[in-house]
Amino acid sequence: MNLVFVEYRVFDTSKKAFLKFIRNCPGHERMELFESPEQPGLYVEIWKNMSEEDYRELKESRQKGSGEWEKMNGFLQGGLERVHIWLFTPVLEG
Repeated sequence: MNLVFVEYRVFDTSKKAFLKFIRNCPGHERMELFESPEQPGLYVEIWKNMSEEDYRELKESRQKGSGEWEKMNGFLQGGLERVHIWLFTPVLEG
């Protein structure tokens, strides 16, 4: 099972608007969203069972701000350039 992590930091003043936005984004029901209690405003999305092709499409659309994702730029410290996206594949299972 592949996992995709998407990590970024949201401005404190944008938190409410960001959460409203993310709930309405394409595919939001397929991901889990976490915020660090040690670093408020630092978010990680976890997407499970994503194919490598879907990962590449997600990464390109998120980092270029395609479609709805373009609106996210205003919430992010450092803008879209600071969105980090990684694909992880299983090493040990079971």
